[in-house]
Amino acid sequence: MQSTLTDLCIYTIADQIYRSPPMIQEMIIEKSSDIIERKVKTEVKQELFNELKVLKTIVPSISKSIIIRRSSFFNDDIDYYKIYNDTPRDIVKLAIDIAENTVDKLNNSFGVLTFVSSRRYNFYSNETTSDDLETESSSESE
Repeated sequence: MQSTLTDLCIYTIADQIYRSPPMIQEMIIEKSSDIIERKVKTEVKQELFNELKVLKTIVPSISKSIIIRRSSFFNDDIDYYKIYNDTPRDIVKLAIDIAENTVDKLNNSFGVLTFVSSRRYNFYSNETTSDDLETESSSESE
């Protein structure tokens, strides 16, 4: 059986620990465990932070679509998991929860949905139609 350099290094380190006095063995193992644990925690925190950075982008987008959906006739359910399929499902779920909570709080505090709904209604109700334009042009020609 052929040993790799990694196997040789691990064997050498383990052998040196084994040959050490029991108190030294304990200290080496304890210290090594602490160092490894801290490094793993740091890496996990960094990875989680990097994954959560996407919230800055998708929460406003989801919030906007929730406001539009709740304040208009567009009642189609949107599959955010499909839209953000490259983002972990847990992160998308968190973004949806944050967005829904934010929209609810804004609506309770400031009536955001009522305001948006009335603005959309006024925009569409003030819009001129092709029939209105025909009527205006026929009255101008008389």
